[in-house]
Amino acid sequence: MRRGITFIALFLAVLGFVPVFAHAVDTEAQTESMVLLVCDENNGQARLEELIRACGKSVNSVSETDYGQEMLSDYSYLVTTLASAYRDAVKADIPTVCVGENAGPVDGVETLRLENASIDLELDGHSQAAFVQSGLFAKDTPGLTDTYGQVRTIDGRVFPFAVIGKNAAYVPWYQADGLSAVMLGGFLNAFFSGSAAPGRMYVLIDEVYAFSDLDMLTRVADRFYDSGIPFIVRVMPLYDNLDYPAFQRFTQALLYVQSKGGSVALHDPFVRAYESEREPLAVRKARAETAFAEAGVKLLDMSLPPLAIRIDDIQGIKSASLNFGTLPVDTMISYTLFETDTDLDEAVKALNGAWLTLSSYKAKFSEEDTIFTEKKIDADYIFRKAEETSFKRFFTGANQILVILVSVCVGVFALLLIIGHRLYRKKFYKK
Repeated sequence: MRRGITFIALFLAVLGFVPVFAHAVDTEAQTESMVLLVCDENNGQARLEELIRACGKSVNSVSETDYGQEMLSDYSYLVTTLASAYRDAVKADIPTVCVGENAGPVDGVETLRLENASIDLELDGHSQAAFVQSGLFAKDTPGLTDTYGQVRTIDGRVFPFAVIGKNAAYVPWYQADGLSAVMLGGFLNAFFSGSAAPGRMYVLIDEVYAFSDLDMLTRVADRFYDSGIPFIVRVMPLYDNLDYPAFQRFTQALLYVQSKGGSVALHDPFVRAYESEREPLAVRKARAETAFAEAGVKLLDMSLPPLAIRIDDIQGIKSASLNFGTLPVDTMISYTLFETDTDLDEAVKALNGAWLTLSSYKAKFSEEDTIFTEKKIDADYIFRKAEETSFKRFFTGANQILVILVSVCVGVFALLLIIGHRLYRKKFYKK
């Protein structure tokens, strides 16, 4: 009994003093291929990170308050929404992309403001209508090194979507979705790589858990396979109870997905900013990867994922030909696991109706096909563990002690009442 109490006391003490997990910049990871992103957290930071990663570049994001000019020496590119960072980059002579009007003015780039204007975005046979409440657009002037894409107004005026000035590239206006985001991604891709190579398009079923509807997942695999749609399933990592039948059923479903031409990738863990760290995240992630590998599931690397877009974005973009063609950056049409067969049917119809050229993600790594062999899962698995029994004995003993203490207290209280009653009776009889 004393051992159990000591263990619980130590356990509670540890909970009280667990160190808080915090994100830190790994200076060793700051290689020449990395991009420094400096912007206001509320100024589209997350979307800009996605766009940079879709171009095959690792990115480190810092806010305006955390930024220092000395950081520039550790990176080969800067993407920023702040004019101050742009000015520092000019002095440091680092290739820079300025995004948004607050990042300017950029040397050698003349701008014009449009207000309440309807425009058409145009790039390589693709176009989409948009509305500008208020925004700056670059003028195509002789001093520019190069331009990218077009913005056409109703009255026929044409502005470049992005320009390269004397010492920096400039995208004064963009939207975070639709063709505008794709154009920004394509421009970044060309800026980083030096060429405008076409991107590939994938279909993604995102955030699939072990407790998701696995029957629906296998139906998705069948429907996509029959429709000639290659697809990716991005699964959430699991760290504990990896020998349970639920995890075995999960891996069986993923093996079936792979046998139908599907690719499986591991989603980045969701980490809360102030989450207590029981053990290092890298250790937990490695345990999850090992468990999937031992089950035969081949996880493909997606540390630099394509740009996630919706089917609505694709349907809102016009193509000059019946075939949709290619976009200038790798993209993935993102879905969550469908809830009903009707939702699945609508998704297949939309994908086929858009005349898309879809790629197989696993073809980037291997052409090897997976053969599915169903394995029997033990239905009589014993979930109870020995340590749970010891806790049961501890709490049973603690309950008994508590009952005894309460009984003693009640007895003492009753005894005091009896003694007090007698004392008052004697006092009354004396009178």
